[in-house]
Amino acid sequence: MKTLKQTIAVMTILAAVLCLVPTSLAAGRTLKLNPGELVTFGAYEQDGKKSNGQEDIQWIVLDVKNDSALLISRYVLDCRPYNKEWADITWEECTLRTWLNDTFLESAFSDEEQLAILTTDVDNSKEQGNRSWNKDGGYDTEDQVFLLSYQEMKEYFDTDKDRISKPTEYAKIKGVWQDTNKACHWWLRSPGATQNYAAYASSFGSLSSTYDYNTNIGVRPAIWVRLDAIT
Repeated sequence: MKTLKQTIAVMTILAAVLCLVPTSLAAGRTLKLNPGELVTFGAYEQDGKKSNGQEDIQWIVLDVKNDSALLISRYVLDCRPYNKEWADITWEECTLRTWLNDTFLESAFSDEEQLAILTTDVDNSKEQGNRSWNKDGGYDTEDQVFLLSYQEMKEYFDTDKDRISKPTEYAKIKGVWQDTNKACHWWLRSPGATQNYAAYASSFGSLSSTYDYNTNIGVRPAIWVRLDAIT
């Protein structure tokens, strides 16, 4: 029979072990994470008041696989052209991809959070675009931050209404266009109707495309993140 001192020692060791388990796992948080849920991760300027610092980013869970989750920002976070110059361009070469995986990544996520964002093999084949347009999507890429393709948009959002998103105050300041319902367009990574156009989800949730240097379309980043890093 264990003495009281031995029992207390065992309980102390168990308590120490439990403290090493991430809070999200200890609470069973990751086991309950489902597509459609909202989570917070990272921070970015959103209210247009830089003096009070960046605001936590809300994300919609689109998919959960192998202890990681695919997230897309709930709101349109910024407003930038797909490419700075009008050219026959693909996702691999566009300036928006560079900005997302450099400036945005560094601004929105701490070093620890960046380590939790997985590098994703991004499929840019023709099958990911609008097949009636049949445009070259370029080479596949490896990205930490990316945009959804046209086919992914269709897969993860069941209806046009589900695809509708509104911009943050900061995105409005950056020049994003809004309709009468305060919704806006947001870029997809797929090519548009011509090779110098890029696809986007319209403010009504339908597919459209425009010249790739258009400066009033919003950005909704997507990332794959380890579940134990999501709050």
